[in-house]
Amino acid sequence: MELRNLEIIDNTNEGLGVAKSEEGIVFVKGGLVGDIVDVEITQKKKKFSNGYVKKYLKYSEYRENLYDEKLTDIYHFINLKYEKELELKKKMFLDSLRKNTGIELEDIEILENKNNLNYRNKIELKTNENFELCYCVDNGESKIKLENCPLSDESINKFLQFLQAKLKEFKIKSYDVNTDDGILKNISIRSNFNSEIMITVVVKKDIVEAHNFVKSLSEYEKLVSGYININPKKASIIMGQESKLIFSKKNFTDKIGKYEFNISPKSFFQVNRFQTENLYKIAKEFLGENKDKNLLDLYSGIGTTSIYFSENFKKVIGVEVVKDAVKDAKENLKLNDVKNVEFLYGKSEEKIEEILKNNNIDIISVDPPRKGLDKKVVDTIIKSNIRKVVYVSCNGATLTRDLKLFIDGGFELKKVKLCDMFSKTAHCEVVVLIERRFCKHIKGKLLNNEIEKFEEGLKSYLKLDKPYLYDFSNEDRLGKNHCENSYLAQMIFWKISQKLLQRYSKSILYFSQSSNYSGNRIKFKINEKKESKWFYSDVMHNAIVVDRNKKKLATKLGINSEKRQEWQKIYHTIGNLVLVPDNSLEGRQINKIHHDKNEWWEPVLKYLSDNWNKEDLSFKEYIIITVQQMYTKSVFESLYYNYKSKKSIYDFFAESEWDRLIKIWNKEIENNDELEFVDFSSDDKNIAVDKIIFLIILRGYIMCYILKKL
Repeated sequence: MELRNLEIIDNTNEGLGVAKSEEGIVFVKGGLVGDIVDVEITQKKKKFSNGYVKKYLKYSEYRENLYDEKLTDIYHFINLKYEKELELKKKMFLDSLRKNTGIELEDIEILENKNNLNYRNKIELKTNENFELCYCVDNGESKIKLENCPLSDESINKFLQFLQAKLKEFKIKSYDVNTDDGILKNISIRSNFNSEIMITVVVKKDIVEAHNFVKSLSEYEKLVSGYININPKKASIIMGQESKLIFSKKNFTDKIGKYEFNISPKSFFQVNRFQTENLYKIAKEFLGENKDKNLLDLYSGIGTTSIYFSENFKKVIGVEVVKDAVKDAKENLKLNDVKNVEFLYGKSEEKIEEILKNNNIDIISVDPPRKGLDKKVVDTIIKSNIRKVVYVSCNGATLTRDLKLFIDGGFELKKVKLCDMFSKTAHCEVVVLIERRFCKHIKGKLLNNEIEKFEEGLKSYLKLDKPYLYDFSNEDRLGKNHCENSYLAQMIFWKISQKLLQRYSKSILYFSQSSNYSGNRIKFKINEKKESKWFYSDVMHNAIVVDRNKKKLATKLGINSEKRQEWQKIYHTIGNLVLVPDNSLEGRQINKIHHDKNEWWEPVLKYLSDNWNKEDLSFKEYIIITVQQMYTKSVFESLYYNYKSKKSIYDFFAESEWDRLIKIWNKEIENNDELEFVDFSSDDKNIAVDKIIFLIILRGYIMCYILKKL
């Protein structure tokens, strides 16, 4: 069937032309946007047809026609003007982003490839029945004879002439995928920064002729290593499990910036010798400088990304499924004298949960194959404490598919940039930064336009020498002196709430001022279950701070008036701010129980523990998530007596290792069948005051530490 006089109005991300006809949408092989063509239909479906250009009636204004049209089967845009190619790549990604996520961007930055010819450092070839080098197209059904590749590095093209002569000399029969006949399946050629060559010859079975053929290639001066790979399977996969080194003059290495990398036959290494560092610079910029944080780098290959990012992090853990690549990665650590990177062998989807559980990971970077991320990887990240993900992708379609999952799970797109790594093809590298979205909608006095102001205020606050000391009364927003209404308290509440939000992968976070309660409240709305979960923020006043007659602790403990102002600052601070569930227990709201229990931790927490009814959140999880570990008796006593052995409270905190301590506390809480909470009622009043002050300051420091990490 033939369709005549069709205009190509667009191109797909697979390079096919798109035309409209009375028969519906037609995807046209060989068509470029702006072409007028006759099309031969090869496949007709209900909503679209597939075909190829039978005749060009009018060439597009965007065509250059510098190369044989047969090459478009390999390099879709080989005859397209580069400016139009970049325009199409931007449009393809923006269309995919809009379709899959609903996000509409007017424009997007793309980093052009100034060397859009002869940039490839790797090429995969086959041979025909005449022992001639060929591209393989149409899933192996046809071959295109090759003498010179316009996209390959010049050092590879020079080597092809020598290689072709050797192929005709040895006459190793080409493999036929249809008949399973023949020996030579594939030839992989790599070049490096120094114009050196590595070759891997893939054969159906290990034969002497193949060994002798590869040995003979060592005559070529720039060929530094030669391999045989045995792949007996009748499958599309290029290489088999076993590779044999036939000769090696030296290690085959390549560079990215200041780093050098050993490369083996099955190792992944970016193919664009000019753009790779530019791509990594974008990802590194998106990751930011985080010298106090740890990075998990999934699909790490031979360690290029992990090592390149390492100088910006305290520690990097790379995960890779190819054993040879992991071996190379470990050698590359030694080669570059990098000490803060660790590589693990395994599938990312099988390793990620364990790694996040046993390591304090803050940020994740991923660079998966074209199929994108395994759904388990996405789900695990969503349910974790991870705040930031940088995603490097060679396939905009699968990237935007995964972005949709992340967005539904509480993340938002912060940055995106394209990098043209595959000039003259329809493919393009994309780098995105996504961060956890902890507020979908805000109600009441905490308005969207105030968020930036609050963020800046929080940053300034955390720079204070004694951040646990904060005089809430300085704010004119307090109303009836309710600390929970302050800008600072609301922002802290908002930040700490992120940990609770992570419990629910598809939640909406609301803030509001309750009409019958002075504090703030947070609402988790579980979309699937159509349930709502509320938490309140409260600033507790500590043991006997408020009795039935509202007497202050200072008065009750004999603290004179000169010291009261400082005391007020201490107990009205973030060290006393906590998130409490809005349960209706025995007909009493939790915030009312606070008052009933004289706003002291021990009776309130004991009451919560005895009456806990949240099936999807255990009481121990609540204690850990809301950073209340130090209110347990065992944790507090070990900390307090450690503190008393120090010269001052400030020495104690300066020496503490919070990550390590918090892990110990969490483990202790998890292992205790029944939690006991601090109770100073039987202590001498001076000791009680000392312990209370220590407890408040302790939690203030820890809260500040948590906030800085957030």
